[in-house]
Amino acid sequence: MPLMLAIGIFCVSEKHIWHWDWSYGFHAGYNCQPVKDINGRKVEAWRWVEGREIRLYVPDDMSPTRVDHTAEGIRSLVRDLNLDLHLRVLPLDSRTLAALQRSSQGTGRDYTISFNRLCRNLIATRTGQYAEVIVVKCILDGAADTMGMANFTYGVSLIDERCACGPLARHETGHLLGYHMHDNLPFIVFGYSNPQWGKIRQGKESSLMMPAPDSTVLSARSRDALLSFWESLSRRTGQSYFRQ
Repeated sequence: MPLMLAIGIFCVSEKHIWHWDWSYGFHAGYNCQPVKDINGRKVEAWRWVEGREIRLYVPDDMSPTRVDHTAEGIRSLVRDLNLDLHLRVLPLDSRTLAALQRSSQGTGRDYTISFNRLCRNLIATRTGQYAEVIVVKCILDGAADTMGMANFTYGVSLIDERCACGPLARHETGHLLGYHMHDNLPFIVFGYSNPQWGKIRQGKESSLMMPAPDSTVLSARSRDALLSFWESLSRRTGQSYFRQ
């Protein structure tokens, strides 16, 4: 594919193509690809959806108020999308702690977690179909200001406890549910207003799914993407994931 054409497709889309891509095309396929666990075994870890469960693991000394806000951030997005998923709040157990230890470098409060390695460790020891959100005091292996990471394909999210709050949990849940990008790319999706060009209070649209969110509201294009994707999961698995 010529370079300029590839750049054009990456930067610009159109509403009907956008829906198709999340239902049948690149984005649907990308999210549902097999992945390798830490032992090199191929796993369809995305099938966590069939268990309809998200588990939130929290440290014993985490503030109950902060736990509640984090949990509500997850629940609120699930409700907004009308998904039939259930959240369980659990203490960090020996399995998740062992996966964190095997995926970290450094000591004390300055240890760094490799998110990719953590995902591969967790799916190797997962005993059922569920997604996992882990809150932990650590430095994540992205940019210096990275506060959380999430990946639908593995069914894993990691949140820095020092930044844990409802809006951050809601943003990372958007990624956990399959929106594997931010609303700054593609730059334009014809048929939607552009979340980068204004804020809701200015009569334009902002978005939960920007790299630095200025809103807790899903943009129309991210909402439609997620709804199209979960409709595709219903077709793929023969189950409906929407509340009646």
